[in-house]
Amino acid sequence: MPLVYKHSVKIEKAVQAAGKLFARQGYHGTSTREIAQLGEVSENTLFRHFDHKEDLFWAAIRWQLASQKHTCQGQLFGDWIGREDKGGQAWITWHLSGNQWIQASLRNQKATTYFIPGGTTLNDINFQAVKRIGKDLEINGNFAYERWKAPIYMSGQQTVTTTTIQLTWFPGRKVSFSEIDTRMQAELPPGLPR
Repeated sequence: MPLVYKHSVKIEKAVQAAGKLFARQGYHGTSTREIAQLGEVSENTLFRHFDHKEDLFWAAIRWQLASQKHTCQGQLFGDWIGREDKGGQAWITWHLSGNQWIQASLRNQKATTYFIPGGTTLNDINFQAVKRIGKDLEINGNFAYERWKAPIYMSGQQTVTTTTIQLTWFPGRKVSFSEIDTRMQAELPPGLPR
């Protein structure tokens, strides 16, 4: 994947056209023929500069980020919501005991259309329960439902649902390696070096 392409006004125009089309129609809904037509170049010219459609997609993203004044050399700053986004998150935890709880959380995030072409929206809800079963077993269950929309990546609203269950064993007796070594040496037949 070429990260740097030969600069020319034609290619820059094609990259801008790709960004507009990806934002409107999504990655899979946009053809290289449409990009070439809107960018006023031939498909051959596109493929002389980009090996694959995916390379053109990432060039459009880099161009969009670099053209914004809201980034530091094309990189987003490090909080979860990003620059120029709006959103919030909330959660509530009910402690059943010191090591058992139930938690519910909500999150909403929205990126503006002038920062990411087409903007993005993300909403999710998450439930988690941690329950001790006796002294040495713990069960941890998690359910998450996520609904997102990112037209530059995929057209239409997308949903993701995940469920995880984890069983953890906390052994009551801890054994160290030196303890095992001492036992093994004690079991050696007489006459062997220890």
